[in-house]
Amino acid sequence: MLVVDASAVLGFVFNDDDSAYAEMLKTYMRHNPVVARDFFRIEANNVIRKQERRGRYAGEVAELFIHEMMSLNILYRRITRSWFSEDALYNLQREYDLTAYDALYLMLALYLKMPLATLDVKLKAAAIKTNLFWPGTP
Repeated sequence: MLVVDASAVLGFVFNDDDSAYAEMLKTYMRHNPVVARDFFRIEANNVIRKQERRGRYAGEVAELFIHEMMSLNILYRRITRSWFSEDALYNLQREYDLTAYDALYLMLALYLKMPLATLDVKLKAAAIKTNLFWPGTP
């Protein structure tokens, strides 16, 4: 299993990002569950709405993206004290120059000792430095 962030999943839902990586993740997710933090759906929903507001997609298409995303085999992990602390989050943000949202994905991957799939440049760099980046499978 692996941890996914919204950028990686939306890369293949929108079908126009880093296509090779997004396609590898899509193939992986057809056969395996993945893990995301519990706010993943809210974050992804927000990105889809932003794209709709910018005129990139009509409302009906955006709704299809939401339904596709909701149908994926994603196991959601709640933020709990077993793997989360404000100090650790802040330290990850500072060390890797991440937003709090992205640092939470890294923190979850570190706690679960699972690779992290992302298209976000800074989060990818942090995952590489911690030996957690999921490079995909050819």
